[in-house]
Amino acid sequence: KGQTSDPLIKADFTAKNTGLTPRGTDYHLSGLNFSGHFTNRRSISQPVSWIHIEGLSGFLQGKPLKGEIEVLDFSKPRVRLKGTLDASLDALASFLMPDTLTGMKGNIKLNASFSGTPGSPETYVSSGSLSFTGVSFRIKGRPVDFKGFSGVLRLSGGDVIAEGIQGVAGKSDLNLAGTAVDLAGF
Repeated sequence: KGQTSDPLIKADFTAKNTGLTPRGTDYHLSGLNFSGHFTNRRSISQPVSWIHIEGLSGFLQGKPLKGEIEVLDFSKPRVRLKGTLDASLDALASFLMPDTLTGMKGNIKLNASFSGTPGSPETYVSSGSLSFTGVSFRIKGRPVDFKGFSGVLRLSGGDVIAEGIQGVAGKSDLNLAGTAVDLAGF
Protein backbone atom coordinates (compact mmCIF):
# COMPACT_ATOMS: atom_id res chain seq x y z
CA LYS A 1 0.00 0.00 0.00
CA GLY A 2 1.14 3.56 -0.50
CA GLN A 3 2.86 5.75 -3.03
CA THR A 4 5.54 4.18 -5.18
CA SER A 5 8.24 6.36 -3.59
CA ASP A 6 7.59 4.86 -0.13
CA PRO A 7 5.51 1.68 -0.29
CA LEU A 8 4.39 -0.13 2.85
CA ILE A 9 5.97 -3.59 2.99
CA LYS A 10 4.73 -6.30 5.35
CA ALA A 11 5.82 -9.92 5.48
CA ASP A 12 5.01 -12.83 7.76
CA PHE A 13 7.17 -15.95 7.60
CA THR A 14 7.60 -19.29 9.34
CA ALA A 15 9.96 -22.24 9.43
CA LYS A 16 8.74 -25.65 10.55
CA ASN A 17 10.98 -28.59 11.34
CA THR A 18 13.86 -27.45 9.13
CA GLY A 19 17.61 -27.68 9.61
CA LEU A 20 21.01 -26.23 8.77
CA THR A 21 24.37 -27.91 8.28
CA PRO A 22 27.42 -25.70 7.59
CA ARG A 23 29.42 -26.87 4.57
CA GLY A 24 32.33 -29.10 5.42
CA THR A 25 31.17 -29.91 8.98
CA ASP A 26 29.39 -32.73 10.74
CA TYR A 27 27.39 -30.33 12.90
CA HIS A 28 23.67 -29.95 12.45
CA LEU A 29 20.97 -27.57 13.64
CA SER A 30 17.77 -29.62 13.41
CA GLY A 31 14.07 -29.35 14.25
CA LEU A 32 14.27 -25.60 13.69
CA ASN A 33 10.95 -23.79 14.15
CA PHE A 34 10.06 -20.09 14.32
CA SER A 35 7.66 -17.48 13.06
CA GLY A 36 8.42 -13.90 12.20
CA HIS A 37 7.16 -10.58 11.01
CA PHE A 38 8.78 -7.76 9.04
CA THR A 39 7.59 -4.32 8.07
CA ASN A 40 9.35 -1.20 6.86
CA ARG A 41 6.97 0.99 8.94
CA ARG A 42 6.06 -0.35 12.39
CA SER A 43 3.25 2.19 12.85
CA ILE A 44 2.33 5.81 12.14
CA SER A 45 4.05 6.87 15.37
CA GLN A 46 7.06 4.59 14.64
CA PRO A 47 7.78 4.93 10.89
CA VAL A 48 10.81 2.60 11.10
CA SER A 49 11.63 -0.91 9.93
CA TRP A 50 10.96 -3.78 12.33
CA ILE A 51 11.64 -7.50 12.38
CA HIS A 52 10.52 -9.89 15.10
CA ILE A 53 11.33 -13.60 15.23
CA GLU A 54 9.47 -15.52 17.93
CA GLY A 55 9.05 -19.10 19.03
CA LEU A 56 12.56 -19.93 17.84
CA SER A 57 13.38 -23.49 18.86
CA GLY A 58 15.52 -26.34 17.64
CA PHE A 59 18.39 -28.66 18.47
CA LEU A 60 22.11 -28.13 17.96
CA GLN A 61 23.71 -31.58 17.92
CA GLY A 62 20.68 -32.89 19.80
CA LYS A 63 20.81 -30.23 22.55
CA PRO A 64 17.91 -27.75 22.80
CA LEU A 65 17.93 -24.06 21.98
CA LYS A 66 15.17 -21.45 22.26
CA GLY A 67 15.06 -17.78 21.50
CA GLU A 68 13.41 -14.58 20.43
CA ILE A 69 14.89 -11.74 18.36
CA GLU A 70 13.58 -8.25 17.69
CA VAL A 71 15.22 -5.39 15.80
CA LEU A 72 13.53 -2.00 15.56
CA ASP A 73 14.84 0.73 13.19
CA PHE A 74 17.55 -0.69 10.94
CA SER A 75 19.28 2.71 10.57
CA LYS A 76 19.90 2.94 14.36
CA PRO A 77 18.87 -0.52 15.56
CA ARG A 78 17.33 -1.20 18.93
CA VAL A 79 17.89 -4.89 19.57
CA ARG A 80 16.15 -7.27 21.96
CA LEU A 81 17.45 -10.84 22.31
CA LYS A 82 16.32 -13.59 24.64
CA GLY A 83 17.49 -17.17 24.61
CA THR A 84 18.44 -20.44 26.19
CA LEU A 85 21.12 -22.69 24.81
CA ASP A 86 22.95 -25.81 25.91
CA ALA A 87 25.76 -26.43 23.43
CA SER A 88 29.19 -27.73 22.63
CA LEU A 89 31.47 -24.85 21.58
CA ASP A 90 32.76 -27.04 18.73
CA ALA A 91 29.24 -27.18 17.28
CA LEU A 92 28.46 -23.52 18.00
CA ALA A 93 31.74 -22.38 16.41
CA SER A 94 30.77 -24.10 13.15
CA PHE A 95 27.90 -21.60 12.91
CA LEU A 96 29.31 -18.52 14.73
CA MET A 97 33.13 -18.56 14.98
CA PRO A 98 34.45 -15.23 16.32
CA ASP A 99 37.20 -13.90 14.05
CA THR A 100 39.56 -13.39 17.02
CA LEU A 101 39.49 -16.98 18.38
CA THR A 102 40.52 -20.43 17.19
CA GLY A 103 40.11 -23.97 18.48
CA MET A 104 37.08 -23.36 20.70
CA LYS A 105 36.10 -26.45 22.73
CA GLY A 106 34.00 -27.09 25.82
CA ASN A 107 30.36 -26.74 26.80
CA ILE A 108 28.16 -23.75 27.61
CA LYS A 109 24.70 -23.22 29.05
CA LEU A 110 23.09 -19.85 28.40
CA ASN A 111 19.85 -18.46 29.78
CA ALA A 112 19.94 -14.71 29.18
CA SER A 113 18.33 -11.64 27.69
CA PHE A 114 19.75 -8.41 26.28
CA SER A 115 18.28 -5.20 24.95
CA GLY A 116 19.88 -2.01 23.74
CA THR A 117 21.19 0.00 20.83
CA PRO A 118 24.57 -1.27 19.57
CA GLY A 119 27.23 1.37 20.17
CA SER A 120 25.19 3.07 22.93
CA PRO A 121 26.16 1.27 26.18
CA GLU A 122 23.88 3.47 28.28
CA THR A 123 20.90 1.68 26.68
CA TYR A 124 22.12 -1.86 27.47
CA VAL A 125 20.03 -3.97 29.83
CA SER A 126 20.90 -7.61 30.40
CA SER A 127 19.98 -10.42 32.74
CA GLY A 128 20.62 -14.13 33.06
CA SER A 129 23.66 -16.36 33.20
CA LEU A 130 26.26 -18.17 31.16
CA SER A 131 27.86 -21.25 32.71
CA PHE A 132 30.71 -23.07 31.02
CA THR A 133 32.80 -26.20 31.57
CA GLY A 134 35.97 -27.52 29.95
CA VAL A 135 36.35 -24.44 27.75
CA SER A 136 39.56 -24.14 25.73
CA PHE A 137 40.53 -21.66 23.03
CA ARG A 138 43.36 -19.62 21.58
CA ILE A 139 43.38 -15.92 20.69
CA LYS A 140 44.57 -15.47 17.10
CA GLY A 141 48.11 -14.11 16.90
CA ARG A 142 48.85 -14.92 20.57
CA PRO A 143 51.06 -17.79 21.77
CA VAL A 144 49.00 -18.56 24.91
CA ASP A 145 46.54 -21.47 25.07
CA PHE A 146 43.56 -21.09 27.42
CA LYS A 147 42.49 -24.52 28.73
CA GLY A 148 40.01 -26.15 31.06
CA PHE A 149 38.02 -23.04 31.98
CA SER A 150 34.87 -23.49 34.04
CA GLY A 151 32.63 -21.07 35.92
CA VAL A 152 29.58 -18.85 35.73
CA LEU A 153 29.02 -15.31 34.45
CA ARG A 154 25.83 -13.62 35.68
CA LEU A 155 24.38 -10.60 33.89
CA SER A 156 22.56 -7.96 35.87
CA GLY A 157 21.73 -4.64 34.20
CA GLY A 158 25.12 -3.46 32.92
CA ASP A 159 27.08 -5.49 35.47
CA VAL A 160 28.83 -8.82 34.91
CA ILE A 161 29.36 -11.01 37.98
CA ALA A 162 32.04 -13.73 37.70
CA GLU A 163 31.60 -16.73 39.99
CA GLY A 164 34.22 -19.45 40.48
CA ILE A 165 35.97 -19.05 37.15
CA GLN A 166 39.09 -21.17 36.93
CA GLY A 167 41.36 -22.52 34.23
CA VAL A 168 44.88 -22.45 32.86
CA ALA A 169 46.38 -19.74 30.63
CA GLY A 170 49.71 -20.91 29.25
CA LYS A 171 51.39 -22.36 32.32
CA SER A 172 49.52 -20.18 34.83
CA ASP A 173 46.53 -21.24 36.92
CA LEU A 174 43.79 -18.61 36.97
CA ASN A 175 40.97 -18.17 39.50
CA LEU A 176 38.54 -15.30 39.12
CA ALA A 177 35.56 -14.07 41.09
CA GLY A 178 34.17 -10.55 41.24
CA THR A 179 31.92 -7.97 39.67
CA ALA A 180 32.59 -5.72 36.70
CA VAL A 181 30.28 -2.80 37.46
CA ASP A 182 28.76 -1.07 34.41
CA LEU A 183 30.92 -3.13 32.04
CA ALA A 184 28.85 -1.98 29.06
CA GLY A 185 29.49 1.67 29.96
CA PHE A 186 33.21 0.99 30.20
